[in-house]
Amino acid sequence: MASGTNNFFASTTTASASYPVSFHQFAHVRAIEFTGERSKMAILPLPDSRTTADVYRHANAMHDEIERFHFLLREWKQRVALHPAPDAHSPESSFPDGIVPLLFTVIEQALPCVRRGNTIDPPLISAWPKMWPWLKFYAEHARRRRHKCNLLGKFAPEMNWLVHDLVMDTVRVFTIHGHSPPNKLFEVFVSTPGLQSLLAAMWIDEVRDSRSLRDLRGCILPRALSSEAGSLLAQEIINAYGGSAEEAAKLIPKRIRLALRQESPHLDHLTNEFGVLDKHRNNKLSPFNPYLSPLPKSYLRLARDVILWLLELPPSEEERSKLACVCFTLIIAVITESPNYSCALDVLSHEIPALLYKASFLCSRGTNSEIFHQETRLILNQFLPRFLTHRPMLDLAREASRVLTRPPKRKHTALFTAHIKYFTDAVDLMWGRYLSPSDSDLRFYGNAMLSDLVLNMHQYNRAALQPFRLPLLVFNYESKFPDQPHDAYGVDIALVDVASAAVPVYAQPRHARVRREWCAALAERDARPAWTTFPLSLVMSHGPAAPRRQVMTALLSVYTAGESYKALAVGADDSWDAATRPRIKWIQYAFERG
Repeated sequence: MASGTNNFFASTTTASASYPVSFHQFAHVRAIEFTGERSKMAILPLPDSRTTADVYRHANAMHDEIERFHFLLREWKQRVALHPAPDAHSPESSFPDGIVPLLFTVIEQALPCVRRGNTIDPPLISAWPKMWPWLKFYAEHARRRRHKCNLLGKFAPEMNWLVHDLVMDTVRVFTIHGHSPPNKLFEVFVSTPGLQSLLAAMWIDEVRDSRSLRDLRGCILPRALSSEAGSLLAQEIINAYGGSAEEAAKLIPKRIRLALRQESPHLDHLTNEFGVLDKHRNNKLSPFNPYLSPLPKSYLRLARDVILWLLELPPSEEERSKLACVCFTLIIAVITESPNYSCALDVLSHEIPALLYKASFLCSRGTNSEIFHQETRLILNQFLPRFLTHRPMLDLAREASRVLTRPPKRKHTALFTAHIKYFTDAVDLMWGRYLSPSDSDLRFYGNAMLSDLVLNMHQYNRAALQPFRLPLLVFNYESKFPDQPHDAYGVDIALVDVASAAVPVYAQPRHARVRREWCAALAERDARPAWTTFPLSLVMSHGPAAPRRQVMTALLSVYTAGESYKALAVGADDSWDAATRPRIKWIQYAFERG
């Protein structure tokens, strides 16, 4: 029987030799084959005549993974039944060495079974009340040891992170299928008192102190706990971090930064950290949502840095393109959600074309050797045109397309040539549409949309009329043309550029009330130059199933000085002088895939 003074992390001896035995060696049992060549490995004795190695050897001989799981679970139950549940203040040395390593093996064997849909829920649910006290006991001890190392400026020993991995693997086993449809395994797990507070504390521990920088493991929170059902775990994180949701939300990008600055960043860790960010940004029930929607401009550089890191990875990293698409989606979200679109885009305007082009080569080579992988097509088909609707971006992309060079260490194949042609064709197509703003239908729809915008201006936030150097109108609603009810449209974002044409609007007598309401709103603003210019972007989709949308950008100029303006503001005059009537200057027309 194991001595009560032995810690399961301690070194043990055999009759033939002495070897330090780590928790990792016994935990990952499938990676260790107990053959004659490894007979010298130290063996931890268990309460009966059989050793830990005997248990592992017998388990490895079983070809059926479910049978192997049940065997290991029975062995663990037999050993833990001899001891009372550990108390929070009990020393680790008061328990035999084999209990937790064997628990790690049980969880390791359960994970593939659950992933493949094998039915092992009943025995797991039955064993969980016995598992949880031991899991919590060793996890809390490992947290205290890591915290002590942080205070001393040291790195936590690997053994502490092995307990961390055990906890996270256990979380995955019980939550991998979420809570919908009703999942008894999930319900039993999340209803365990103290579990969520432990996970929240572990999540915070990784970023609490910069001295643990190289120890960041990317604690992967399960989606079911981190985002669904009103973010069950988010509130626990807030409570553990002092009660401030705003400060706790700042830990999400901080974790991404820390993960990126590791000596060997893990791609899956970064992908999951971005997944947590995206889930909370899109979940209005999350307490983090108010601080992540709209996203601050600092997230632009964060996504840029991750993309640059991805470009440095070897081609063997097959998930690069997926994370690149996540980052570009984040960049688009920051830009389109920003209250000042132009300033947000300027942060990365000179880098985006090159990043898009280079990132389009991050296709997965392991599962699909075709260079036009799914994420590659997404980058070139959707992300690139989305940015090219902005004229400065279009100019930069045209310049980039003239000097394209192939990425290093890549042969100049026919696929590569086709890839370059696809990029340049997309740029040329957008440039051609920019130079042809004469489509009569688009012009008609644009004027109709602006008329409807002004007519319904009371629906949008008056804060949009606060003084800006270039005031920005964002009108978030959908309307329909009376004569064409299948055409739905709405105003999306604002884009500003030099004008290439001028078209008068609101010149008819029937527009008198519209002009009065518009000018009355302008009269609430401070004194300004004779003409006030509003940048507008109009996005129209032809029905919900339309394959593409029409994007139009324009500058709307309104005369805001002189007696005629003052008269219009109070509704005293319905006339409109030809020299001072509002004008819309069309910048560009483009098409965006739906």
